[in-house]
This record gives sequence, structure tokens and C-alpha cells, in this order.
Amino acid sequence: MNELRDGDQNTGYLHHKAESHRRRNTIKGLEDEGGVWHSAEEETERMVIKYFDELFSTTNPDENDMEQALEGLIRRVSNEMNMVVNVGPTTEEVFGERCIQQKPLALMVCMLFFISSAGK
Repeated sequence: MNELRDGDQNTGYLHHKAESHRRRNTIKGLEDEGGVWHSAEEETERMVIKYFDELFSTTNPDENDMEQALEGLIRRVSNEMNMVVNVGPTTEEVFGERCIQQKPLALMVCMLFFISSAGK
């Protein structure tokens, strides 16, 4: 008997266990805020999306709420590091030193070329 081809005594047992887990981990329906049971897949999907949309969004963020939410986190970025990151790029960084040394009209053409080529 080839155990890989025919299986062994544990095959049926393991298949039964896997099938029972699959049945147990299935959502058959959800109850909405009004206590109404919904079992259609489209309705339960809509309810799950709505729940997580509301869970992870706010219409009126409060600074105290944000501080409380971040209370247990260890700060990895210092205020100085944050200031460096939030500074916009210099003209030299954006257009290059060669482009900056041009006359005003040439500089405008250079900038327009840069902007038009960036969109491609």
C-alpha cells in the first residue's frame, strides 16, 4: 500500500477535523443595530464594510483622543527629525543646479519642460 497515494488511517480523521473547522469558521449572518438578522451575503458584506469604515474613521478628531490613542506607543521620530522630513525640496533639488544657473526666460522653459516631462 502506498501511503502517499492511498492515504493512511489518519487521512479521514484529519479531513473530518479540517471540515469541521471550516464549518465553524463560517459567518452565517449578522445582526444589525436594530436587532434584525441578515443572512444574505451582500447584506453581511455591506454591514462588515460599514462597521470597519466607522471603526477606523472619525468626523471630528479631537487632539485629546489622538493623544490617548497614541499614549502606549514609543516615539521613534523626534521633533527635530520630523521638521527635517517636512521641509519641502529646494529649487536646486527639484530642477537641478544647471537649470538654476540659466537666465529667467530659460529657467521658465526649463521648469515647464520639467513639469511636462514629470507627467509622462
